[in-house]
Amino acid sequence: MVDSRVEVAPAWAWADYAVIVAGGPAALATLDRIAASVVVVDPATQSALDIALRTPEAGWRLEYEDTDGLVFVSIP
Repeated sequence: MVDSRVEVAPAWAWADYAVIVAGGPAALATLDRIAASVVVVDPATQSALDIALRTPEAGWRLEYEDTDGLVFVSIP
């Protein structure tokens, strides 16, 4: 969705990114709206997003975890 080249992504993508990394219901709604299927999370800096994705009703499954981060995939 975004990377370190801030000039490449449009302003709306950065706005969506800010909502997503904040976690909570708004993050889940935004992921649904943009039809995301994979989310990579840094639990050290995005703990609210990690918690939101782990809730059973969120519709996401933890697919991979290591010391660098977590990978969640949407449950079809």
